[in-house]
Amino acid sequence: MENIGPIEAIRRSTDLLKRTWGEQIVGNFSIGLVFGLLTLAAILLVGVPLIALAAATGSVVIMVLAIAIVVLLVAAISLIGSALNGIYVAALYRFATENAVVDQYFSPELVQGAFRPK
Repeated sequence: MENIGPIEAIRRSTDLLKRTWGEQIVGNFSIGLVFGLLTLAAILLVGVPLIALAAATGSVVIMVLAIAIVVLLVAAISLIGSALNGIYVAALYRFATENAVVDQYFSPELVQGAFRPK
């Protein structure tokens, strides 16, 4: 992205990681925690009752279908969480390298708040 060689890219990545590792860990943990809780809630509120109802029917086809629905639901939640994490990391990267925030998507205070002075 910065149009530099592989050795310089590794050095640059190391420098950025040293400067922003705390913010990345907190952000990744927060996003992971929220989507982990959403996944747990989806399994408990949708998955368990759906599979219990499918088991009550005694039909193997309905049980497999119920399990497939729960797996797709968990996969969808994971996909959304992963996409939001990528957006967060990209925004932090842009702020760390260019000190720029796209006002259309993020308020400058939100991104600047991710970087606390040490």
